[in-house]
Amino acid sequence: MISSRSYDGLIVGGGLAGSTVAIALAQAGRHAALIEKSKEAQHKLCGDFLSPECLPFLRRMGIHPEAMGAETIQALRIVARDVIAEVPLPAPAIFPDQAKTG
Repeated sequence: MISSRSYDGLIVGGGLAGSTVAIALAQAGRHAALIEKSKEAQHKLCGDFLSPECLPFLRRMGIHPEAMGAETIQALRIVARDVIAEVPLPAPAIFPDQAKTG
């Protein structure tokens, strides 16, 4: 619950983007309120893929997905009935398996 204290920012949604903003504000010495409607993490496909471009931002915040059990993704595979297409990614991505990373 949000108290009566003063905040520098209000962040609605505790997903990857909202949590990232809250961490960045805290590291900058700001006080932010982060509100989330769900008590449990939501499992969704977009949350299970971290592109190579976002990894430097996470590491600067002290978040190291590999050290938390995340796995590296080297390729994209699409399966439709008996047809399989696979292409290598230009750079390794990360799969933050929620069962391992919490």
